[in-house]
Amino acid sequence: MEISVNEVIEMILKFMRSYQKTGETPGILLLGAPGIGKSEAIVESARIMANEMGLHFWIYESRKEPEKPLSETFTLVALRLDMIKPEDLTGIPQIHGDEEVFDYKLPRWVKVLRESAGGMLFLDEFTNVADDTLMSAAFEILLNKSVNMYKFNKLVVAAGNPPEYSTLARPLPLPLLSGRLAVFYVRAPKLEEWLDYMQEKYGENWAPEVYSFLVQHPNLFLSVPSEGEGLEPFPTPRAWSKLAIELQTSWRDEIDKLREESPVESSAHARSKKVGIAGKLTALASAFVGKEAGTLFVAWLRVKPPSLEDVLKSPELIKELNEEQKYMLITQLVNSLNRPKWKDRTYYVINAFNKVNEVKYAVMALRLLPKKKRSEFMSYLKDRDKKLWNKLNFELRLARVWH
Repeated sequence: MEISVNEVIEMILKFMRSYQKTGETPGILLLGAPGIGKSEAIVESARIMANEMGLHFWIYESRKEPEKPLSETFTLVALRLDMIKPEDLTGIPQIHGDEEVFDYKLPRWVKVLRESAGGMLFLDEFTNVADDTLMSAAFEILLNKSVNMYKFNKLVVAAGNPPEYSTLARPLPLPLLSGRLAVFYVRAPKLEEWLDYMQEKYGENWAPEVYSFLVQHPNLFLSVPSEGEGLEPFPTPRAWSKLAIELQTSWRDEIDKLREESPVESSAHARSKKVGIAGKLTALASAFVGKEAGTLFVAWLRVKPPSLEDVLKSPELIKELNEEQKYMLITQLVNSLNRPKWKDRTYYVINAFNKVNEVKYAVMALRLLPKKKRSEFMSYLKDRDKKLWNKLNFELRLARVWH
């Protein structure tokens, strides 16, 4: 059974609370496709636990010190196993004077974890390690929460990709799978969950066009190539998130100019352009999600519906729009929320969709509104048009969207 990213956070928190009480909780291994939020969920669970324990949260950095003493700090040590050497885990032998014995000089992160009031060790890329010595050390740490017999007594969480997503993925020894390790399979977020995440974390600092595009092209939300290696980026929820933020914060003017420079009625009519604004945006999108998805996305961005002003003057224009133009009209509406009278404008567009029995577009427009704006608008709508409010309120609840 697969669990969601939000359930990952809940699961890790329960394991940490159990470990605080018993000191015997097994290590955790999270398996799932790349770019779906496993690592971020681990960091977030550590942050929540630090707050729950009343400790200062610190992500360990070599040669740096936390703002507060370790006795008041929850330390998260994150190690990418595909980027370190065995001695980064095990330490190095240290001879004691003239004695014919040696001990180990431990990595600094072990000392920091041991002395921290709370903490977690995160081993990333756990299944993609080719070095047998490094893998053996990682197994020991995951199972026993110790390095060369030095206990650090903090929960260990690992993350990796199963074989269907990585040709480098290696199977685990049977002893690990006999109750000494809790293995969870993590599913990719649903598109609606991704939207909730973007709104919650980034507010208005991401391009709503990305969500509108993915509603029409859900197969491109996550598309992992069959080859385990390559130089071509590919679409993942993480890649779309990065692109959406970059577009909104640095390329908003170019997106708006794109429809003036090379408008089309349908993305099917848009020929790929390697020059001008279209060329620049295609290069940008391809850098995050790959050439195929990036080219299709920019072609979609060129779709130009009637202006909001034209629709406000003649709502019947909505009947003549194709599906892509309707989605693009919605994103224009969402991008105009900082202009005066945004509630009136939103009402007229949503009501126009309602009058032509296109309620799904009205709901999508509301869905794309930031939560605070959505709440403000629904209060406004309740006073202005109670019948429409009842209808949309029901549709939002049906879609499990609360305001």
